[in-house]
Amino acid sequence: MTKRIIFVTLVMILPLLLIGNTIVAYLPSVINWNTGSFSQDVVLSAKQPTELPITPESKFLFGEISVGARQLSIMLLDGPSPTLWVDANNNGSFIDDGPAECYSRKTKGTQDMYFWKKEVTVYYDVDGKEHSSDVLLRFIGTKFGFFGKYTLSYWFSSHREGMLEVSGNIYKVILFTKRTDGDYSVLDDIHFGIDRNLDGKINPSVPSPEVYNAKDVIPIGGKNYRIFSISPDGAKVVLEAVDEAATIKPFLEVGYKAPAFTAKDLLGREVSIPATDVKATILVLSSYKPCEIASRREDSCYSCSNVFTDTNKARLYQLLHVDYYLKEFYTSSIKIVWLLTGEEYDELCPEDMEWLYVVNDKEMLSLYGYPAAERIFVIDKDGIIRATDEYWIDEKSWLSDYPQGGQLMLTFEDIKAILKDIFLQ
Repeated sequence: MTKRIIFVTLVMILPLLLIGNTIVAYLPSVINWNTGSFSQDVVLSAKQPTELPITPESKFLFGEISVGARQLSIMLLDGPSPTLWVDANNNGSFIDDGPAECYSRKTKGTQDMYFWKKEVTVYYDVDGKEHSSDVLLRFIGTKFGFFGKYTLSYWFSSHREGMLEVSGNIYKVILFTKRTDGDYSVLDDIHFGIDRNLDGKINPSVPSPEVYNAKDVIPIGGKNYRIFSISPDGAKVVLEAVDEAATIKPFLEVGYKAPAFTAKDLLGREVSIPATDVKATILVLSSYKPCEIASRREDSCYSCSNVFTDTNKARLYQLLHVDYYLKEFYTSSIKIVWLLTGEEYDELCPEDMEWLYVVNDKEMLSLYGYPAAERIFVIDKDGIIRATDEYWIDEKSWLSDYPQGGQLMLTFEDIKAILKDIFLQ
């Protein structure tokens, strides 16, 4: 009898403990944007759709795609301007939908590429009930030659937005999936963004300090959480408190503290950020090797995968010759840490200077950037980022067909001005 009472009591208490250990984010808004999931090829075949007024001579291809809990039918009609139909209202018929909008066309050699978009109604099975959402799908069709065959692929181009309240603070949150079927419940394929610093926006820079994978531990309101579950339609995210260290996601912006790190350079010397033995540390992330820049040979970088213009190489060259270009400063008060972001590199340059520390450390790179990144940070002895290249994305353009964004690079004169400020303090 006693064991039965204990069992019944546990059954009643456990749900309360779970609720007390979790927080819930609600994301009611579906936002269409130009970023999307991975793409998925569509299997096309000839099949006569009886509900459309198409002559027997017409060339058409028919297929089906999986979005939500149902299959959507699509049809591609060949011609000088190919037309794509999608069963957008999910009722098994094309006749009441109208063609998808072709918003771009490109020609490359004998290939013609067509880009379409169509808002469709998607159905999800949520807790045994059917829920619907209007989402955006994008398609790209490629025709090989005038009489050639078509290939067609599509991707899911919507995300969820909402709010999360924790300890009296209201955080903006976003959720997007890499799945073409738009199923948010598969945690391995989602990204969850949260406005950690409460500035009203989700920082989109790379690497982002405010966008997490499902396995990451997220610090919110003084506690650490991990995503526990997501409804298939993405409208509800449950996060569970965990007794684990938060995933390190530093804000790599001016005024924030640079992530502390200690590594050894290719000479075996130990170098740390912050460096208290100098007034300023210049951290260079580059896929260029110092030798390729210091020699100033234009043919030395033909094999590099770098996509930047000579503007970047020019400032790197000046940094490698600070004894000339920064004559007004004591070079002993400046340390340059050159973090390699390209191919493996374990050779030393004949131009290596005592203030240059060439580091090849993937763990450090994961904190400050990503492979092939080109970026510069100026960090003072207290570890504060005083200047850096800034990535920008026009958030409004996310919602258009032509996103706007880029990188605002520091010039050498910018770096020089910041160093003057640091040295005068």
